[in-house]
Amino acid sequence: MTAEDGYCTQRSYSIASAPNGRGFELTVQRTPGGKVSPHLVDEFVPGTSWS
Repeated sequence: MTAEDGYCTQRSYSIASAPNGRGFELTVQRTPGGKVSPHLVDEFVPGTSWS
């Protein structure tokens, strides 16, 4: 993930795949003072994609 100000970081999260293979679930816990988790919790909605 790269922020608009150029800050770049990586985090590991667990992804649960549905048995039918049509989607997945990503669970993120907000970390106080974190740079990535607040963005994921506040900004991402179903259908969001990134590269």
